[in-house]
Amino acid sequence: MGTAIFVVLVVAFALGGAGAVLWLVLKLLGALGGTARLAARYGAAAEPPGTRYSGQTIAIGAVRHRHSGTLVIGPAGLYVTGAIASKPVLIPWTEVSAVRDAKIFQRRAMKLFIGNPQVGTITVYPDLFEPMRPYLGKKP
Repeated sequence: MGTAIFVVLVVAFALGGAGAVLWLVLKLLGALGGTARLAARYGAAAEPPGTRYSGQTIAIGAVRHRHSGTLVIGPAGLYVTGAIASKPVLIPWTEVSAVRDAKIFQRRAMKLFIGNPQVGTITVYPDLFEPMRPYLGKKP
């Protein structure tokens, strides 16, 4: 009986420690990737109306979301969320300050610079950028 309790306690502490490490890594990714700053300024409570693109490869700051990003492109702005350390954000089109060529996984992409002064970046492949173009005016 004593050995079983000891084993259960060791496993519980190991899982708890692993959970704490995972939480810390996710927080660090959010801070380094810029998602925390984007969420603080543009946090979204609900998904707005627009065209939804799920399972997309995107980059939110330095964090790449391979086949796990969701975007909604509509009149209200650009709604973005990723699978890892990412809270949903709704970025008004007026907050996209510049667009530049970039790469994601060695493929051509477009990087959107958010805010002035800059709060963060969102990088998407060209086929996902095209539906955004009418909302961005002459920035690209």
